[in-house]
Amino acid sequence: MFKEKIINFNDGINILVGNNDSGKSTILELISIVATGKLNGINIEKLINSSFFNNEIRNEYIKSIESQNYIAPPEIIIEAYCKEDNLNSCHKGTNNTLGEDCCGITFSFEFDNLQFASIYKEQLLNGEIKDIPIEYYKINFKSFNGDNLNLRDFPFNLLMIDTSKKDYSNLVSGFIHNNISEFYQKKMKQEILLIMKILIVLDM
Repeated sequence: MFKEKIINFNDGINILVGNNDSGKSTILELISIVATGKLNGINIEKLINSSFFNNEIRNEYIKSIESQNYIAPPEIIIEAYCKEDNLNSCHKGTNNTLGEDCCGITFSFEFDNLQFASIYKEQLLNGEIKDIPIEYYKINFKSFNGDNLNLRDFPFNLLMIDTSKKDYSNLVSGFIHNNISEFYQKKMKQEILLIMKILIVLDM
């Protein structure tokens, strides 16, 4: 949907309004990918394919192959910029496309030139490349300080609720449970979980 876009969110609540196929869901999906490394609860590495690329960019690359006016394989970059606090201060740096000294992380899906440059060039000249060669791509998650990130190191918490579903109790309970596990001692955690279960039963 987006070729290049910077979205400045407000503090607190943000509401996305637009026609069908205007990119509202795409924005939520981008947030999910960069915040959790997952899309619809599935690791992005298992889902990503050529259709994730912007249509215009993808068609431009395909036409360059057909005309033999070769251009570099395109890439996908998603960056999340956030305010500094005790949780994410270690992710502060200037390794972002805007060159800002702030906290955040970057997701990138890019051609692995180090490993596959020679075989890609050979297949390109032999006419074997017809579309974006994602089999030669790599996924990176990096902090703005330049460090590589594992999923467990992500500074964000995310809860996605699909309005087409009727029962959110398991989803919300799981989200609360995971966050409690991070910040509370075992004894306090058990007490809070007990209260939470009582509240959910009363609510139902």
